[in-house]
Amino acid sequence: MAHTSEALTDLDWHPLSNEDIQHFDDKGYLIIRNVLDSETVDKLIEVSDRRENRQHNSNNR
Repeated sequence: MAHTSEALTDLDWHPLSNEDIQHFDDKGYLIIRNVLDSETVDKLIEVSDRRENRQHNSNNR
């Protein structure tokens, strides 16, 4: 799906700083704060916890 420039202007986008790029090159990841709303974070934590519990229970069999 192609993105139009109009669609991209709706995003609150900031280019990466040289420090961000260097951090990614050195460590292989970036920390981007406030990307997800709290509801999404809560759902991800819930799913992750369920998955971890299933994996833990299957390892104890």
